[in-house]
Amino acid sequence: MTRFVLILTLLLCANLHAATQRIVGGANTQAPSWMASLQAAYGTPPYVNFGHVCGASLISAEWVVTAAHCVDGLTVAQIQVLVGSSRLSTAGYRSNIDQLVLHPQWQPLGDSTVNDPGSFANDIALLHLTEPLVNSPISLATRSQTLALTTDSYLTAYGWGAIDAAGVTKPEQLQSVTLPYLGLLMPQELPDHLFAGQVAGENICFGDSGGPLAQGNLLFGLASFVTNSTEDRSPCANPGSASGFTAIASHRAWLLAQQQGLTATSHQHLQVRSGDAGWIPFVIRNYSQASWELGQITSSSPLDAACQQTTLAPGDECTLAVAYSARDPGVTETIRIDYSATSSLGSQSNSLWLTVQNIDAATLSIQEPVRPAQNSSGGGSVSLLTLLALWLLPRRPTTAKRP
Repeated sequence: MTRFVLILTLLLCANLHAATQRIVGGANTQAPSWMASLQAAYGTPPYVNFGHVCGASLISAEWVVTAAHCVDGLTVAQIQVLVGSSRLSTAGYRSNIDQLVLHPQWQPLGDSTVNDPGSFANDIALLHLTEPLVNSPISLATRSQTLALTTDSYLTAYGWGAIDAAGVTKPEQLQSVTLPYLGLLMPQELPDHLFAGQVAGENICFGDSGGPLAQGNLLFGLASFVTNSTEDRSPCANPGSASGFTAIASHRAWLLAQQQGLTATSHQHLQVRSGDAGWIPFVIRNYSQASWELGQITSSSPLDAACQQTTLAPGDECTLAVAYSARDPGVTETIRIDYSATSSLGSQSNSLWLTVQNIDAATLSIQEPVRPAQNSSGGGSVSLLTLLALWLLPRRPTTAKRP
């Protein structure tokens, strides 16, 4: 019988486009020093509460990596990161972020064709922490290390996602599950994704997106989506269900370049009410060893361009403040900011984006993300978005034994 792929994603009420999946068939585990919970603000601004929405990984003292769909739809001020804690209610190292960098070729799910598997390409983003952490980071797998994997290899997925196949029960304790490596099942449609799973009753599920697929202290992938057939009754961990992970090796050069160059917050998404107006900051920071000269900065909205014609020495930063005002109810406006810069290392041109959405509500309030039933603090409400894809996946026997 022909089997089709069903890609499951979650859409947060805060306009968070997410394949936020959670682990089914795993076990309680202690968090590695680099394991992180990506948490989003909820409630009425100014935000005071944050709840888990996705997984993430600490890759240096100052940087965390996650899936682009986890943060596409948020502003910098709406994100916190909890690092090194096994339980969501236990204090670990909590940090705000000051830069949000989506991959430049990431295509937001809302702008794509749901039947196009390429919609999940470049599903990766970097978050810069406001305070460096002392936790040991995870290492980024190289291309040669990824190519060395075989279908006899096993990798471990981590997350605080749902622990039942229906995607309902959420844990307080971090979960992990060991999955067989399946290789690059879609080399034409998704060359930057590797696959793992196809073991009945064991897989990632809602809430695990952006979380690590690792082998020891090597990060090989980020949870991006799950696949099912049209026959499957449950959204997660069905027999033959594989999961797609953004391959770290495919984006390793980009990840390192952002940490060693002139880097700016790339995308922010703001929800407003009629009559709202204000300014949103975009930080440009020089992480390189050379000075950068910022040239003319232009914007489709008024701009407090303190960065205009500015020299940024190594370690320096400047902040662009972009004005916004609510349009008619239900109207979404996209504001574009362009800048160029030169240094002894070369030159670059970059575009930054601010999406302003008038949600036509009397009170602007982001609902709480779904939380574990046994713990009422934190968490967030989500709605399920299912995407049907029109390609086939080869089947791997589900009787393979663990090493």
